[in-house]
Amino acid sequence: MKLLMKIIAFVFLFFTLSACAPVPAERLAFKASPEVIKSQKRYTTTYLINSGDVLEVIVDRAPELSRTVTVRPDGVITIPGAGAVSVAGVSTTNAARRIESAFGDRLLDPEVTVIVTNPPVPSIFVTGEVGGARSIPLRDVTTAAEAVILAGGLQRSASIDRMALIRLGDDGFLHASIIEAQGEGQTGLFLSLSGIVLEPGDILVAPESQRSQFVRALQDFVSTPLVALNAIIAPFIQLELLRNLGEA
Repeated sequence: MKLLMKIIAFVFLFFTLSACAPVPAERLAFKASPEVIKSQKRYTTTYLINSGDVLEVIVDRAPELSRTVTVRPDGVITIPGAGAVSVAGVSTTNAARRIESAFGDRLLDPEVTVIVTNPPVPSIFVTGEVGGARSIPLRDVTTAAEAVILAGGLQRSASIDRMALIRLGDDGFLHASIIEAQGEGQTGLFLSLSGIVLEPGDILVAPESQRSQFVRALQDFVSTPLVALNAIIAPFIQLELLRNLGEA
């Protein structure tokens, strides 16, 4: 029993000190990979073609050359008369100019139009202690509060004091910003979240509360080991009881 009380006291002290620890003044920042930067910028600038995009290539005055093609993993498409043309990483206008140039002398003054038929929907992502982690089309939400609500709201295990927002900055770094509650309870947190306008690719993370962490630690380090110990010693206790009854 004394050992059990010591364990509980240690766990309580650990999470109490953690809760009182000061929050770093500087935001966390990590260098984003070129692939992430390239992908995110597709939403904020002129749309750039990517592997897997389905393109409708229309050749004016030569409909027999027009067709729908899928951009291969190497970023190339194949058009009759033009051959293999690299289009990944460029806008639809630049892709059309490349195809026109690839026709060369085989087609007189070609006029090409390129249309992306399956453009990806700009989305944001919500994870952590919410009803359900999910991606949400940006057209369905404006603020962080709306995103959390569409993700099923906060669970009882979620912190109501803060939330993290991960966003790709113009400097090429992924920044994790802490959104502090402006009042008590969920109302205070949602007031803060209502003032955060989301951008494509944003990730909202609802952290676990200190209370939930404490309860989980008790479960992991106290309750579960005791259950296992009880399963081991129970047969010996029962055997001893049977012996005592037999002697009586």
